[in-house]
Amino acid sequence: MIPSLREPWYNALPQDFRELSPSYRATNKEGQALWHELHERSREGNPPVNQPTGAPATLAAIAQFRMPVLLLSGDADLISPPPIARLFARTIPGAELAVLTECGHSAYWERPDLFNGAILDFLKRRAGR
Repeated sequence: MIPSLREPWYNALPQDFRELSPSYRATNKEGQALWHELHERSREGNPPVNQPTGAPATLAAIAQFRMPVLLLSGDADLISPPPIARLFARTIPGAELAVLTECGHSAYWERPDLFNGAILDFLKRRAGR
């Protein structure tokens, strides 16, 4: 499903454009530069990232999940946009979705307070279950 959302030119976009929100890129040039530097250093000498799956990640497959699931999406996420995350949340029994404001795909970087808070809240509510 996700590849069908991408026009052929999408992969030619700079990685920080794909992963960081417009508001972050506009207001935090220093953070954007550091994100870009770390991304480039992580790629040095490494092959392109390709994360193969054991089985196709279909809606039918994720509907079989029985573990607690927290889906996180940034409201400006181009890689896993909120409408797709909402579809996944409706498909996975008992799944929860947090859409983080003013974030792209790298919400952990842009808004670590919101990102960490969503995860900690999810874990606290499941403690002892």
